[in-house]
Amino acid sequence: MSTVGILQSQLIDAVSEGNWNVACNCHNSLEAESRASRAGEVPYDLRHHLLCLLLAGQLENARFLVARQDRDTKRNISNYWKIGKALWKRDYQNIYAAFQASFPESYAQLIRRLEDQTREKSLQLLARAFSTIRAADASVYLGLPTDATSRFLSSKGWTSEGAFFSPPAVQPVVRASLDPGHLHNLTQFVVQLEH
Repeated sequence: MSTVGILQSQLIDAVSEGNWNVACNCHNSLEAESRASRAGEVPYDLRHHLLCLLLAGQLENARFLVARQDRDTKRNISNYWKIGKALWKRDYQNIYAAFQASFPESYAQLIRRLEDQTREKSLQLLARAFSTIRAADASVYLGLPTDATSRFLSSKGWTSEGAFFSPPAVQPVVRASLDPGHLHNLTQFVVQLEH
C-alpha cells in the first residue's frame, strides 16, 4: 500500500474513533503530499481537514491552514471558517448561527459533532463559572432557545430553583497523600540519581 493509502486508512480510523489529533496529523501529511505532487494526484480534502482541526481544538492551526490558501479557496470554505472564527473569538451567538449554514451531507456529521462538542464545552464552562444562572442567560452559551435550554440543563443534572439553574455538585478530587515511607524511598531514589 502506498504512503497516501496508509494515511487515508489511518485518517478513516482516527475519524471513526474520534481521535481528532491523529486525524489532523494524517491531514497534515496528506496536505504536504498533495502540495509536493502534481495537481489532483493526491486526494486532499481541505474542508475535512479544517473541521478536524476545529474538533481537535487546534484553532491556531486552523487559522494558519486558512491563511495559506488562495482567495478562491478561502471563498469555497467560508461557511466552515465562519465557525472557526466564531470559536476563536468565543462569539457564542455567531458560533451556533454558523452551524445553521447549509453544508453538504458528507460534512454534516462532523458539523453536528462539532456543535455537540461546543455545547458540552460551554456547559462545562458554565458549571465552573456560575453557581446559579438563568436559563435565558445560559441559552446564549448553549445555542438553544430558553425552553430547550431548561430541558437540556435538567437532563444534565442541573437543579432548577425558580428561574435559576445550579450545576450539579462536583466531587472533590482526592489526592493521595505520601506517607513517610514513600517519601523516604523517593528521596533515596533521587539521591541515587544524583550520584
